[in-house]
Amino acid sequence: MSDPSTTHPAPGPEHAAQRRAVSKFLRRMMPLLVLMLLINNLDRTNVGFVQDELQADVGIGATAYGLGAGLFFIGTPSSRCPATCCWNDSAPGSG
Repeated sequence: MSDPSTTHPAPGPEHAAQRRAVSKFLRRMMPLLVLMLLINNLDRTNVGFVQDELQADVGIGATAYGLGAGLFFIGTPSSRCPATCCWNDSAPGSG
């Protein structure tokens, strides 16, 4: 078993500054991130409801709709994978 004093440094001025920086970041960014999440969910829901209107108004077929919806949803996994990797690298106990 490892010595706890070597795995977790003693709190000091650097630790306090880091906590203040993280707190400031979260206070400023979390409202924006929550708003983006809500808008994303609304967009994803609306894409599912708009298929009938697109077929009637524009004459778009099922294949074109499927391609458009697929391209629209590609942003979700392409942004979640790098975010997850960054989160895992910065998580406590990862290093």
